[in-house]
Amino acid sequence: MKTFDCVEMKRRGAEEVQQALEGMTLEEELGYWQSGTEELQQRQQELRLLRQIEALPPPELITSANAGTAQT
Repeated sequence: MKTFDCVEMKRRGAEEVQQALEGMTLEEELGYWQSGTEELQQRQQELRLLRQIEALPPPELITSANAGTAQT
């Protein structure tokens, strides 16, 4: 059984964008898309950092692994 309709989802998204842009000047439209692009780039950067953090071993493993190598 199909859980969602891709075409319907695309049409809804297009309608939402059309409504958001309605009555905007060219400069306002460009600002709308620029803002969306910046938000996307910020979210992508956050996800990259999160993936890097998740790839690290737990702090207690790092501490215990380095405990014998400390120099005084």
